[in-house]
Amino acid sequence: MSVKNLIITGIGGQGVLYLSAILRRALVEKYGGVTGYDVRGGAQRLGHVASVIRFEDSPGGQPRRLAIDFDDGACDFALALEASELLKFNSKLSARSLAVSDEFIITPTNVRRRDQEYFDFASLKRHFTAITAKYIHGDFRGAAGKNFNEPLSANLIMLGRLIKETGTALELEDIETACGKEEFKIIKYGFEAL
Repeated sequence: MSVKNLIITGIGGQGVLYLSAILRRALVEKYGGVTGYDVRGGAQRLGHVASVIRFEDSPGGQPRRLAIDFDDGACDFALALEASELLKFNSKLSARSLAVSDEFIITPTNVRRRDQEYFDFASLKRHFTAITAKYIHGDFRGAAGKNFNEPLSANLIMLGRLIKETGTALELEDIETACGKEEFKIIKYGFEAL
């Protein structure tokens, strides 16, 4: 039995809170309880949105009471729907962290207006590869557009890939009752195909 810490981060309009709701429901059904918090203030077009989820992987046991936040370096799983948003949780990542990220980057408005340079994916990849146990990335938006004719299905594909990588902490069957049939089909694709 151990406490697991999960971060989902992205920008307003990507479905961070929707993925968080799916995960929380699946985790409650499997383990009986979760804690955490959402950063909703930026839940507007292109604003910062994040969700932190904590759970104890002890099915059927008495989970201890968990604080809503966790120590620096204690992130087990991270899901970045926009690659540079994961930088906001840099201190939470460590050699124990598994991170899944889209290669998609949106340059913030204040940077675009000044015509300044912003992070490129190659530099973000080097950074996260150096500090995490495993950094998985891909053109999930492209895969979503090609296979489901909907770029925002990328979030569900990424969720499938994250579930695949968590081992037994969360399995594909756990997620099936936590979402609709169409969403599950896309999550399953991410789990099996990528």
